[in-house]
Amino acid sequence: MDVIVVSQMHPPLTDRKNQMGKTEAPQCISCFNSLSSLPPSAKRDIPPQLIKRTVAWLKPKGIKYFRGIKKKYGCINAVWVEGGKGGIPHLVHFREGVQVRSFMRSTKLCKDWTDHDYDNNWIDLIEKAVN
Repeated sequence: MDVIVVSQMHPPLTDRKNQMGKTEAPQCISCFNSLSSLPPSAKRDIPPQLIKRTVAWLKPKGIKYFRGIKKKYGCINAVWVEGGKGGIPHLVHFREGVQVRSFMRSTKLCKDWTDHDYDNNWIDLIEKAVN
């Protein structure tokens, strides 16, 4: 399967049949790990209450989903192509990440955070919630 190049920056994790009828998993293009190399000043303390609320919000199905991404691709913030060659890139940051950041805002537990703080810390929140 050819890999398309995407700049670094919900749908099931199901295997698909290729043209030859063989099952193959969606191929990971990259993990958007630039967030994990942020300077300490970009990281915020995540309130324990937010972690508890996130676990309740995700429910077992959401926890299983993010654990599956981590197991399959090695990171929460993966990018893969759905539908094989010429398929559509699935960017977790722009799909599931938006939902997580919206949830974080709705809790009012981080009301002094900026949009950048939400962007820079949502992955850490999910990592803590699913482990």
